[in-house]
Amino acid sequence: GRLDARWLLGRALLEQGAAEPAVAAFTEVTAALPAAREAWIDLAAALAASGQLEAGAEAFLQATRLALQPLQREGAVVPLF
Repeated sequence: GRLDARWLLGRALLEQGAAEPAVAAFTEVTAALPAAREAWIDLAAALAASGQLEAGAEAFLQATRLALQPLQREGAVVPLF
């Protein structure tokens, strides 16, 4: 639905280097789906890419709080911090 579209839009924006709009998209998704661990990871990546390292670290920590198994896209996110 609509949230899936926002999530995919956020990923596309981030891949194109549009970090700020991606942050907005992922923030909407995590607000509506707080248990969506991958959305928190994507939000962390977008925040870090936009220079908001502290907020990005918090989003990344939220993802790890949801589950401790290895994170998808961890290799792409961790170097941003």
